[in-house]
Amino acid sequence: MKKNNRNLFIGAFAVIGIGAYFVYKFVTKAKPMGISTPDKTKDEEKEETKSNTTKATTTASFLPVASYPLKNGSKGSNVLTLQKWLNDNGYASPKLVTDGSFCAKTESAVKQMQEYSNDRRIIDYNLWSNDYKNGQVTQDFYQIFVIKTKALPSKGTSSVDFNPLGF
Repeated sequence: MKKNNRNLFIGAFAVIGIGAYFVYKFVTKAKPMGISTPDKTKDEEKEETKSNTTKATTTASFLPVASYPLKNGSKGSNVLTLQKWLNDNGYASPKLVTDGSFCAKTESAVKQMQEYSNDRRIIDYNLWSNDYKNGQVTQDFYQIFVIKTKALPSKGTSSVDFNPLGF
C-alpha cells in the first residue's frame, strides 16, 4: 500500500470511529440500567399542583440494588419491591411511601410482618431460620416470599427446618 493510500485509509477509519461514537452518544441517548422511581411522592405532587397553576412534572431517578440483609439505611430497587410487597399484603399501616429507602417506617412494617404474619410459612421461616434478625430482610426471605424466585427449602435440606416436631 502506498503512503498516500495508507494515510487515507487511517483517516477514513478515524472518521468512521468518531462518527459511530457520536451516533451512540447523542442519537441513541443510552440510559443507565435500573428501576425508575418518581423523585416526588404523590402527596408532594398534590401540594405542588395546588400551589401552582401549572401541572407538576416529575423526573425519574434510577436505583441500584441494595446489599443484603435489607435493613434501616438500605437503599435500592429491591427495597422498593419490598415496600410494595409490604403494602400489598397489609403489613404497613399506614401505607409506606415506595421510594426505595429502608427507613424507620419500613423497619416497623417488617417487624410487624415478622411477628404477626398472616402466612404461617413466614412465621415458621422466621422461627427456624439461622439468619433471622428482627427488622431485617435476608436475601433468602426476599427471594422466597417477596419475588418468589426461590422455593421453600424442604425438611432436612438446609439450616431452616419448617417442621421440627414432625407434624
